[in-house]
Parts: sequence; structure tokens; C-alpha cells
Amino acid sequence: MKIKLNKSDWLEHGFVTLAASGHSALRADTMAKALGVSRGSFYWHFRDVETFYEELLELWRERMTEQVIRAIDKKEKDVRLSSLMLRSMGTVGEIEQAMRAWAMVDRRVASALSAVDALRLGYLQQLLQATGIKKRTAATRATIIYWAYLGRLMVSSGEISNMDAKALEEIAELFQMAD
Repeated sequence: MKIKLNKSDWLEHGFVTLAASGHSALRADTMAKALGVSRGSFYWHFRDVETFYEELLELWRERMTEQVIRAIDKKEKDVRLSSLMLRSMGTVGEIEQAMRAWAMVDRRVASALSAVDALRLGYLQQLLQATGIKKRTAATRATIIYWAYLGRLMVSSGEISNMDAKALEEIAELFQMAD
């Protein structure tokens, strides 16, 4: 029985590979071997490895930022920040960690990461301003919240990595207090 993979299968495997083995394992031959298919399957869907990287980065941005923003925007205004914090800080984030490691050695990835960071910070600031926080204060608070998120990515186990929903709600409330 031959395995037929589509573009989505390759991209999904790219995320699995990135999270498990890092960016250096994102090679057509390595991934094809792991999937039990020929490299031709990869090249049927992607012109080259660079195209695969571009599509992987685009999908990462869509899933890890744009979809999250759309989901949070559907919630009531008063729970958006705590919902976002719970969603982003309630998981380990292996793919996010791997993307940040990859950005250290690849300018294209660093550029994509920088754009995502700016989008996320802007959204955090917008959430805070929607609760009545002044623009400058909202920008500062958004930065602190994002730094906390980035710090959370560095902690993979122990008490600090297991903050419960109630604690995150309380933190969100602190950041939404009038300035």
C-alpha cells in the first residue's frame, strides 16, 4: 500500500519535526524517511525546501496568532485578556520554542517572528485599551504581559509552569486596573 500525502500532511509533519527535533531536521530527505515515503512526494507539493519553510511560517502565523485573535475576539470583552493568557500560558509551547530557536540562526524566520511579535503586542495593547487603559500605559502593560509569556516559554516544568486559570484571571484583572 502506497502512502499518499498532501501538502497539509507535510506541513503538519513539519511542525511535529520542528517541535521534536528542531529546525535542522526540516529537510526533505529526513522528513520523507520519517514518513516512509520518497522525497518525490515532498517535491510534488513544494518547489523546494525554501518554499516549504515559507509555507510553514505562514501556517504558524495563521494558527498561533491570527486564529487565536479571531477566537479571543468572539469572547465577551471582560474575559478576553484572561482567556488569551490562559490559552497562551496554559501550554508548554514546543513549536513556539522551536520557532524562536530557529529565528536565532535564520533571518527569514527572525523576520517572520518579529512580525508575529508586533502583531501580538499590538493586539494585547488593543485589548487593554478596550478596557479603558490609556494608550501609553496599555503599551507598557502589553509589553510586560508578552515578556511574561516569553518567560513562560522558557519554563517547562515545576510549579511556576503550572499556573491555574484563577491565578491567570487575577493577573489579567491587575493589568486591566485603571491607570
